[in-house]
Parts: sequence; C-alpha cells; structure tokens
Amino acid sequence: MFVEMKKEEGVNAFECDAFINRSRDDEEGLTPDEAMEVLRKTNHYANIKKVVKAINDLKTAEERLAFKEFVLSAVDGREVTPEVFDGLYKLAVEGDYVRDFLRVITHTKVYKIKDCNMLSKQVFVDKRTNTSDVDIRGYDRVIFDYIYFENGKGMWVPVFDELPMVSIFRNAESICFSGDDLDKVEDLVFENINNVHLNDVRNSNLRNIDVQCCKSVSFKIMSLEYCGLIKFGAGAKASFNEIDKMPKEMDLSLASEIELVYCDISNWDDWNIKGGKSIDLSWSKNFPKVLDLSGFDEVNLRHCDLTGVEEIRFKGGESIDLRLAKNFPKVLDLSGFDEVNLYHCDLTGVEEIKFKDGAKVNLERASFDVSKIDFSKLSEVSLDDVDFSTLSELKFRDDACVYILSAKGFPKVVDLSNVSDVKIRDCDFAGVEEFKIKPKNRAYLYKIINLSCNLDLSLCKEASIESCDLSQLKDINLGKKGSVYLS
Repeated sequence: MFVEMKKEEGVNAFECDAFINRSRDDEEGLTPDEAMEVLRKTNHYANIKKVVKAINDLKTAEERLAFKEFVLSAVDGREVTPEVFDGLYKLAVEGDYVRDFLRVITHTKVYKIKDCNMLSKQVFVDKRTNTSDVDIRGYDRVIFDYIYFENGKGMWVPVFDELPMVSIFRNAESICFSGDDLDKVEDLVFENINNVHLNDVRNSNLRNIDVQCCKSVSFKIMSLEYCGLIKFGAGAKASFNEIDKMPKEMDLSLASEIELVYCDISNWDDWNIKGGKSIDLSWSKNFPKVLDLSGFDEVNLRHCDLTGVEEIRFKGGESIDLRLAKNFPKVLDLSGFDEVNLYHCDLTGVEEIKFKDGAKVNLERASFDVSKIDFSKLSEVSLDDVDFSTLSELKFRDDACVYILSAKGFPKVVDLSNVSDVKIRDCDFAGVEEFKIKPKNRAYLYKIINLSCNLDLSLCKEASIESCDLSQLKDINLGKKGSVYLS
C-alpha cells in the first residue's frame, strides 16, 4: 500500500535516524507500526536501509513476516537503492509474497531516494479536468498524470495558480507553459512527454529541468542561468530562442536537431555538441574559439556575430546559410558546400576563402577583397556593389552563370565569352575598351553607363539590352541567328 508522507516541522533524515534508534533500542524493539511511521516521515535511503537491516536482524521468520506491510509499502511509489531492494526482496521471498512485491514495485514512483518530510500528491488529469479547480496548496511535490496519452493526443496547457517546488508532468503528447509564473518551482520534470514548450516563463528559482525523455523541447524568452544540468535524449530536437542567459551545464551531445537562435552563448561553459541532422545558430553570439560544426548535415549561421571565433569546422553538404553574418575568422573554409549564401556579409577581415570547385555562391551586397576569391571555380556567382579595380583580369568558369549588380572598376577587357548566362545591371563600364559577351544561353544588360567599347552579341542565343545608352559604343554586333531585344 502506498504511504503518503506527513509534513512535520523540524523533521529531517537525522531526526528520522534518531527515531529509528530509539525505537530499535527500547524494550519492545522496532515494531511494525513504528516502521510504518518511518515511511510517513521519510524515504531517505539511509533511513529505509536502517529499518530493513533491523527487520532482517530479527531472530525468527514469524517476527519478520509481521513487517510485510512495511516491505510492500517501501517499494510502492518509492524509489529504492539496489542495496535496500535486495534486503526487501529477501524478506518477500522468505514470507512468500514475492508476487505482491513485484506487483507494487511497478507502481508510479512518487518519492525519490533522498526525499524526507515532503508532502506529495498525484493528480490524474483527463480531458474533462479543470486544472484551476485542483487544490495543490501546501504540497512540496505534485505529479500530474495525463491518463489519456494514447487516445487523446494534443496540446495540454496546464493552468494553476501556483505550482509546487517539485512539479512532475507525465504521459502527455505535448505540454505548453506560456507566460506562466513558476517562481516557486525548483524542480520541473517531464516523463513520457513527446513535446515540451516553455515560452516567456518567469522562473527565478528554477534549478532543474528534466527533459531527457522528450522528443522535442522548446525554450523561448526566458533565463536559464541558474539551472543545473539540462540533458537531452537521443535524437531529440532542442530549441532555444531569445535566451539571454544559457545554463552553465547543458548536454546536447545526443540531440539530432539543435536551434540556438537569438542566444548569448557566453554563459555555457562546455560546447559539447557533437553532431546531428541540423544546427541553427542564427542571430546568436559569443561562441567558443573553435566552433566545431563538423558533425552536422545542415548548418545555419545567418546573422551571427562570430567575434572571438578563430576557426569554424564544417562537415559540408548541399548548402550553408551565412547571410548577414559578421566578424568571420581569417580563414573561412567553405569547400565542402555545393551552395553558399554570403548575402550582405562583412568579409573584409577574411584573408582566405575556400570554395568547392563548381559551387554556387551568392555574394550580393557582401564586403570583401575581390583578389581573395577565385571566381573561375564557381559555377554560379552573384556579385553586388563590387569594385574590380584591383584585378587586371576577370576570369569565370566555363558555362558559369554570372550575375553582377552595381559594380565598377572593370578591367580594360571584360571577357565573358565562355559563360552560359550573364546578367549585368546598374554597372559603370568606364575604362572598358572591349566587352566580349558571347553566352550560350542568355545575356541581360540593364542600365549600364559609360558603354564606349566594342560590344559583340553575335553568338548569343538570347540577349536583352534595357535602359542603356548605346550612343558611345564603337561597334555593336547583333549577329544573324539569335534574338536581341532592345528596350
């Protein structure tokens, strides 16, 4: 039978130990009633161990059998240490009530092995339960068990005036706390919960969050700096959004999908992320010196501040998003990716950028030294607001797709005769003497100024010239086979 603890002022494991000693040493010795009284005070393993030893030390089997109720109650809803279990099981075998013992030991655990002088309550919740009517005042620990997990999947949003110090939620598909005051909660536990969402939760006293069994966990707009170790289970999705203070200890080594968005990572002491399906670090800052992302198939570093990062390690893959990121390390190795998005990135401090042969790269509105990039390796490149004046020659890959916007400082000879598609708009061609443009597919020129060179479009399959002043052209060859549109 389950025995609920009573709350008594001043009771602790030491006082319980003294009570056991007094009971054991008096004339009658420890009685079954006194053993049951111990269970009403404590489940501390040291106290229970002492009672079990005292029973096993009794001289006759008949005397020990009198403690059957204690033996069953000591495992009913209570965690026990292996040593205590062995002592209790020995008594059950001797008393021939092993079947009862094994039945009750499977019951949901309410008390842990160090609990003492604690009021606990188990609340069974179904679809009809109005949680605001559940009286949990005065309890130290409450277990909320959602009994329709399999047949009633969906989001459960608990509503309570005040949750106790230890709040345990079990057997729900999803649980969401949004804007809740959990200020008195120190220990928040989720068991057999697939999805947990904590959004804008006030939790200055929260010290432990147990989410190891959850498939997906989301923390948003809250502080976790005072929490102890937060550990995620194998294959879990861990999402942190707008967390100003991360916990110092966190184990993400088994998580498959990780999101650290708008987060300050500085408070987290140990970067133990090993790898998984994907990691999203967009808008975050204060990363470790070596940012090891080599275990992830998908990486998002959009809008990151990489100040202090000396090396980034990538696994590579189809694509990587680095839009609006800044303060890159001196060497940026992106040679493992088929597509790279560097839109609006400040790359001025980067001394070496490595791309994969045949990669597609977006450098629109990015700030960088054009001499540091080998355009001839790229199958597709987009450039915006670029000054080519440091280059004596522009060289692109055969059959590449080239898009150049708002550029200037072109060399005297601009040779794009080997590329497949060309789009040039809002560019200044001052100083260009020869413009070789013979793409196999399409050429598009829009608002090009200072066109005072030879322009050969004779081999273009399709060319479009729009809003350009052609009056200064020395010569224009439109050819006979392709389509040329002048607008």
